[in-house]
Amino acid sequence: MRRPRAREAVKAGAADGLLFATEDGLHLYRKLGWQRVSDVVIASKGEA
Repeated sequence: MRRPRAREAVKAGAADGLLFATEDGLHLYRKLGWQRVSDVVIASKGEA
């Protein structure tokens, strides 16, 4: 079983990460120590 990639990145010296979460998931990630820095909007005009 592979360890989570975030844990591997921290072991390699990473101090920051990029995480996308729903509002429901945000509560879990806050409990795990993540901090909200910015809201992200992803938009498309027309068909994807």
